[in-house]
Amino acid sequence: MSTDPDRDPANPTPEELRETAASEGLMATEEETDPAFVDDRDPADVPEPDVA
Repeated sequence: MSTDPDRDPANPTPEELRETAASEGLMATEEETDPAFVDDRDPADVPEPDVA
């Protein structure tokens, strides 16, 4: 999250929302948001999720 003292915590930036969603495991996958999406990556090249 931003450490800017002038930012409004009631209105997070899109980046802050993505960071929060990812850290809480709430971020939707591309497959969930776009049914036509095809992940053409080799499964061996897909990084493991960063889970704390």
